[in-house]
Amino acid sequence: MAAVFPGLRGYMLGFPVDPQSAEPSADGVAQLWFDTEEAAQASYATDIGRSGSKDASGNLTRREHLFVSEQWIRPAGSLAGLPFKLLVAGKRRAGVARETFAADWEQCARELAAIFPDHGVRACVDRRGKMLSSASEGPLTLRDAEPPHDGLIEIWCRTFEDLQSLQGQKGVVERVIEVHVASKEILGLREHVVVMPPGPAYGMEG
Repeated sequence: MAAVFPGLRGYMLGFPVDPQSAEPSADGVAQLWFDTEEAAQASYATDIGRSGSKDASGNLTRREHLFVSEQWIRPAGSLAGLPFKLLVAGKRRAGVARETFAADWEQCARELAAIFPDHGVRACVDRRGKMLSSASEGPLTLRDAEPPHDGLIEIWCRTFEDLQSLQGQKGVVERVIEVHVASKEILGLREHVVVMPPGPAYGMEG
């Protein structure tokens, strides 16, 4: 249903493949690209968007949204050859300004890129603190609110064995981000393209 949202520029789904967890903290991660946060909100306010939200709410016990801007720390070429990733999500500590956290989080991503030199690394940060309204009825506008996470770091892998190796070093990842976050989630995912994202988002030029 989300694949036909008005204004959608790309859509990928990631599903957990962590052999160490019988019940992961999330059963799926959806990434949708829009030109702006306002364009995303307008899409969710259409009849198609509301229908998608109603369907999702009827099938999920936990559904969280996060707006982020992306920055490749180490591009790794087309993601077609990188179907696995370790996703690190962090919530900034109380009292830390959003812009301060953004700089610190991107530095964490650079440190992880140095620790894992054979992997593509991307930092994603919420810079505005705007939340999506995604009810199936009533007026829908962007709202000022605290999202569940303030940043994501994606570490991309070519093989499941590479991902397993990263998961085995989860403690290293946690030590890098620990001082900057109040809470965190780390998931190993296998990615699936539903609608091809823009070239730069997919690790390609153009």
